[in-house]
Amino acid sequence: MGFLSQLYRYRQREQRSPLEDYLTEALAEWLRHATLAEELAAIVDKVFQFDRVARAPANDLLAVRWETQHVIGHGHESATNKRPDLVGRGPDIFIIIENKTRAPFTVHLDDDGVAYTDQLTLYQRYLDKRRETIKGIVLLTYATLPPKHWMGSVCYWKEVARYLSQTHRPKGGSALAFMASNLLALIKDQNMSGTRIDLADIVALPAFDRLQEGMRKLGAVGLKSLSESLKSAGDAVPAELQFRKPTGPLSPPAFFGGSLTPAARATTDSNLVLLCGVIARPAYELMPAHTGLPDLIVGIGIWKYAGCLEPEQQALLEEFVRSLSDQLGSPNWHLTVHERDSYGPVIEVSSRLSLMDVHYLAKGGDWDDIASDFFHQRCEAMLTILASVTGDGMATMEKALHAITGEDI
Repeated sequence: MGFLSQLYRYRQREQRSPLEDYLTEALAEWLRHATLAEELAAIVDKVFQFDRVARAPANDLLAVRWETQHVIGHGHESATNKRPDLVGRGPDIFIIIENKTRAPFTVHLDDDGVAYTDQLTLYQRYLDKRRETIKGIVLLTYATLPPKHWMGSVCYWKEVARYLSQTHRPKGGSALAFMASNLLALIKDQNMSGTRIDLADIVALPAFDRLQEGMRKLGAVGLKSLSESLKSAGDAVPAELQFRKPTGPLSPPAFFGGSLTPAARATTDSNLVLLCGVIARPAYELMPAHTGLPDLIVGIGIWKYAGCLEPEQQALLEEFVRSLSDQLGSPNWHLTVHERDSYGPVIEVSSRLSLMDVHYLAKGGDWDDIASDFFHQRCEAMLTILASVTGDGMATMEKALHAITGEDI
């Protein structure tokens, strides 16, 4: 059966992921090509630490065949009909590789009907009875620990990844190179290749701390600007909008600043949130304009429960953006609609200034005045327009926007 056909046998099940099976099949295919390339001795020695197998005659190693889902035949008591994950067999050679990622070991009732025995012990008993003289069993694992009594070999997937990335040098363009690179990618994609931190990341920690502190200070400027804008607007501010400390995903380290919500609902519970501060990472569907580059932001997020935007709702949002842009000193407002699979869209109306632009405008000086001007101008514009009456004269802009959410007003 071909490699892809082997993979096709596995199905996602509610209680079991096919990850272990996929890893086993990929490992087996890599070992098949490595065996043909006469690299098996190095692999079993450096990765699986089967030094005795590594010293086997070269022709015998070249004859090793790799088989997944090997069925143990009759006459082996509780091990009968069990299936070790991967078996390598050749002239006087027999190797068992049992693969685990996070799943626990299964246990089986012995023939005496009293004791239970784990997989590794059953396979070791089976191996002991086999006639080959060069044989071994290894647990290949990521997070699953061997049973306390286990004294056999243990290898970790990170060691396979290390060998593939640092030692293995297959001929470019070969089937072995293809399998090696894809097996390594699979291990890395599952975060099983070990923990590595680049030197550049280590020395960046002080800079990261300074950036976090700077964003906290700019967020405090945004909070102060929002508070002062509320006071200066007085009774013109929609009474429904009240201060609320940002919580959940919409809080540091994703967002630094202040927020307003209807009836002072928590930002995690409200479908309409006014923001003033620094957005550094994705928070719900709101995010920096460019990944990794934080923005100063004054804006409003509207989470619609269900359905698409109706034409009159789209027209209302466009009217809102035009009204904001017409305010003196408050240009560059943008409407963005983020579609969602199971719910209605998320609507964002915001004005932004990236920290890169703030750095350029500051020309080496203090950032507070630039940030304060940005926040004040846009907060005042936002609050003014939210308190204004819509073009049809039916409601304030705040109430009309809130109605888009489908949330009780």
